Amino acid sequence: MLKSLISGVIAAIACVGVASAEPVVQVADGERAIPVRYADLNFSSDQDARAMLSRLRYAAYTVCDPNEVERQAPDYRRQERACRSEALEDALLRLDAPQVTAVHQRR
Repeated sequence: MLKSLISGVIAAIACVGVASAEPVVQVADGERAIPVRYADLNFSSDQDARAMLSRLRYAAYTVCDPNEVERQAPDYRRQERACRSEALEDALLRLDAPQVTAVHQRR
């Protein structure tokens, strides 16, 4: 079963059912999205919950990576960190997997 998830105001992370690397895609209003697949994971396992958190963090890092023009802004690093944090937090809320959230909160 394919599950999908869109998160973030600045960036979006889409979670769907099967594992593979996906490119960043543009969505409405300049937002960016990247699929995060998890059909191969069992969230009741700490190891798999950590794997999902790692995938979500990578997706947040990817969708929030500034382009060369944005890097000219004096506060781009702060904006980049805020984007990644917001995208990850929103993805965790929408994923609604308590074990993954618990692993995130322990870090």
